[in-house]
Amino acid sequence: MGNMRKAFANKNVFVVSLTSSISMFFNMLYWPYWPAYLQDVIGLSIPQIGLLQALQRSNQLLFTFPGGLLADRIGRKKVTLMGAAVQIATPLIYMFAGNWELILIGTIVNAMQSISTAAFTAMIAESMSRGQRGTGYGVYGMMRRVPLVFTGIMGGWLMDTMTLAGGMHICFIGGVIGGVIVFVGRYFFLTETLKKKPGPQQSVKEDFKEVIPLFQGSLKYMQVTSALYQFAMGLTMNLIVIYLTGPKSEGYLGFTYTEYGIISTVMSTVGLITALPGGMMADKYNRVTLNVWARCISPITTMAYIYLRDYYQVLATRVVAGVGMGLSGVEVGMIGGPSMDSLMADLVPPEKRGRFTGLMSTFSGIVSFPSPYIGGYMWIIPGVGPEGAMWTGLVIGLASTFIFGKFVKDPRYEKKAETVEAQEEEGDWGEEERKENEKDDEKEKKGTEN
Repeated sequence: MGNMRKAFANKNVFVVSLTSSISMFFNMLYWPYWPAYLQDVIGLSIPQIGLLQALQRSNQLLFTFPGGLLADRIGRKKVTLMGAAVQIATPLIYMFAGNWELILIGTIVNAMQSISTAAFTAMIAESMSRGQRGTGYGVYGMMRRVPLVFTGIMGGWLMDTMTLAGGMHICFIGGVIGGVIVFVGRYFFLTETLKKKPGPQQSVKEDFKEVIPLFQGSLKYMQVTSALYQFAMGLTMNLIVIYLTGPKSEGYLGFTYTEYGIISTVMSTVGLITALPGGMMADKYNRVTLNVWARCISPITTMAYIYLRDYYQVLATRVVAGVGMGLSGVEVGMIGGPSMDSLMADLVPPEKRGRFTGLMSTFSGIVSFPSPYIGGYMWIIPGVGPEGAMWTGLVIGLASTFIFGKFVKDPRYEKKAETVEAQEEEGDWGEEERKENEKDDEKEKKGTEN
């Protein structure tokens, strides 16, 4: 509980979490219904929607590494402000977008919000001690999920009562107001955490070359896992709303938007309840094992979409999915959360965190970039359809989980294992080695107590 109090009392962690929570509220009021809006109001086909969603994923290709580079050069706070400015512009464009050309521009601008992703991750890591980072990320994950308790039902009700066009327009107006609040909050209350080294600034090429060697061992396999997982989720994630709310005569489930919103709310509420315990568990237990078990829960709900047709049965499976989402931190198609982020913070030097996170997202973006379009194309192929796309994503997602569990190591437990192995081989420790290990154990114990 001491770690939890310190995380909430830390100003940077609280402000980052609160402003991200506000962003999440206004984004998730309309985002789950965005594909249905593109289909029913704008008039796009399923493959066209998939193509737009692929372009949305260009955020990882174009903006995350530059964002990480800027976060390591000019500071975390300034980059978070850039993301907030983009958040104001996106709903303004969507508000007046009545054709696919303006939707395309809005999609590209919206993707620019990811410029601040690396800055958030680095700022939280640098605001908390090593033994408290998991809890810090847990607080962040919990607070940003709070709005999801309300947005599902509120968004579904808006779309059912005011139609997709009317409901979306109200959400866009709210998004502009929310963006302004977020910008002001970050500007006045965040404190910079980057400690710049004296001396001349490196070139971009040197910055890039300095980070590449980090991609080995656990970090290399974390990259592989992230890329595969995001590809798998991208196949169907943005089309699920159409599958759940489409007409039963076409093989869909036929739920109302409000029913879909309730499903999202229930899952998010369970995820919220388990997010903070997930962060605290990431500080106490093996982070790799925790992440693997939590992510294995996801296929249960995917199979529910394929085989179940009763609303309450589907709703029950989303409760289970919420547990996995809360413990692992995996959400909205992104792999991350307390266990994953804490592992990266432990393995990457502070001065390289922004660039590494950005470059990791870029590599994942290259792999996952075409997945929404591929999923949309599979959707309309006879004999494959939505179910085939979901099965493909399920198998690839499980493969990524296996790779993560097999090859990624928690450095805290790996060091202990190496010490035990050395003891068995040598029979006894030298006095200096004994003292060094005792010091490490004492530091870890103090960090856990705090």
